[in-house]
Amino acid sequence: MTQEVERAVDIAAIVDVKLNSSFAQFADPDVIHLTGIPENSTMQFKKIMRDYTIGDDDFGDLHLFIRYDFGVRIMVQEDVIDGDGNIEQKELATIEACFLARYLMQGAEPDQKTIENFATSVGMFNVWPYWREYASDVSRRMGLDGIVIPLFKLRFNNNKQKNNPIAKKRLAKSTKKTIVKPAK
Repeated sequence: MTQEVERAVDIAAIVDVKLNSSFAQFADPDVIHLTGIPENSTMQFKKIMRDYTIGDDDFGDLHLFIRYDFGVRIMVQEDVIDGDGNIEQKELATIEACFLARYLMQGAEPDQKTIENFATSVGMFNVWPYWREYASDVSRRMGLDGIVIPLFKLRFNNNKQKNNPIAKKRLAKSTKKTIVKPAK
């Protein structure tokens, strides 16, 4: 672990995670007859630590509130090829959610960089399972069986990883779009 993340781990204890807002819809309402995800669909993901605030509660305890935005967009390949020779895709459905995580601060209020390191590593790691479960449940209710959000992986930026050819290959592989194949 990097020193910044090691320090960030110790700043707060999780109290709860709540769904703040959500949105789910088909791009075309005429696909209501669809069951499952079409073959050769792709998923595009969004994960953002939107903002955070620090405040006292009625008992004088210091709390850290972090807001996260997540999303998945399912794209379907068309039989149309654009001018550059690429297969065009159109949006099938979108699922988005905003979660609010509350932490009890441990000790004195840390600096901004430590809080941001905490929010983008430990905090994201804590909230990710709520997002995975939410996206899976909503997609199932939409008739899109088979959506599984990948596990969250912490990536550490250090010199050993930058110069490691295996790490470079893994990073390149992990940034590719996910192809969805329906379960048989």
